[in-house]
Amino acid sequence: MALPHVQAQVLRRYLQSEESMGICPGVSERLTPTGTECTIDGRRWAFGVTSRGGAMILALRGLGLAPHEFGVMHVRLVDRRKSPPVAHSPMRCIVHHGQASLLQLPTVAEMVENGSIINGSLAITLSAYALPSPPKKQSLLSKDFGHILESGDGSDVSFRVGDEDFPAHRLVIQARSPALAAEIPAAPGASIAIGGDIDPKAFGAFLKFLYTEDLPGAEEILGEEYSKESGCQMRESLFHVAERFNHEEMKGILEEQMLAKLDASTAARTLSFAEQHGRQQLQETCCRMVVSKGWLQEVIQSDGWFGHLMPSSNYPTVAKDALLLEASRALKKPRGPVPNAGA
Repeated sequence: MALPHVQAQVLRRYLQSEESMGICPGVSERLTPTGTECTIDGRRWAFGVTSRGGAMILALRGLGLAPHEFGVMHVRLVDRRKSPPVAHSPMRCIVHHGQASLLQLPTVAEMVENGSIINGSLAITLSAYALPSPPKKQSLLSKDFGHILESGDGSDVSFRVGDEDFPAHRLVIQARSPALAAEIPAAPGASIAIGGDIDPKAFGAFLKFLYTEDLPGAEEILGEEYSKESGCQMRESLFHVAERFNHEEMKGILEEQMLAKLDASTAARTLSFAEQHGRQQLQETCCRMVVSKGWLQEVIQSDGWFGHLMPSSNYPTVAKDALLLEASRALKKPRGPVPNAGA
């Protein structure tokens, strides 16, 4: 059975009792698999209807979630044959930062029968709220491996970065970072010089992550030397290490750290960094945050805008254009010049 082209209608007026949970304002838009965005309780969420193997799937994303949060979304099909329309029992879905969650809907025939699809239009209600993620508890094994790294006991290889030496253990490196292990010669007790403009503090944090799966933040690494500028630089240095040794997990964690520290003064720098390193999701999330938090005017007047995103820089066009396009979408106007955006 071919699926009809479905429309979704989020019907606030039918569930007045749930306004405290932030029912999305009414929209009626033709959906694509990429979905439609809405604001619920001050946060941005996205939903879209698609099909998979003959089933109808509702894809849900929490665009406004911080890295340390997860979202709880309730979806109700609405029976519009009744007056007033009646919402069916809720379907609950958990969404995490930077990830899409899929919710399988009843079949088209079932939704036609229960009145939620009429004339190819699907009526649903959405409610959503965010909660802090439970703190990650470090395992005893991770702690023990951290102690082994700090003590240097039993080390059989050493890495020299700048003027600093980092004792390590060949087996751990081989298991956790094949790219770094490839630089270790076969002879035991070898000392390997790591070149390529690697920051020693960033390399030390990388080793700690390999041993413990715990990546310290820039504040912990820099201590009293920490500032907003030095913190940005350290996160970029850490990313450089992760990129050098091809560690995608660490790159993902660093993107979350960058977004957690994002503000109007660092947004342009983050956008430029995302473009230089081909991190599309980081760029898109940064654009959405700038627009949703009302930072756009401040960003385009910042030193970072002129230092990182204007034509005089090496990577000016894609990131700047993506931000302006996101702004024009948010304002629901045709794309055009933004005041004081510069030439």
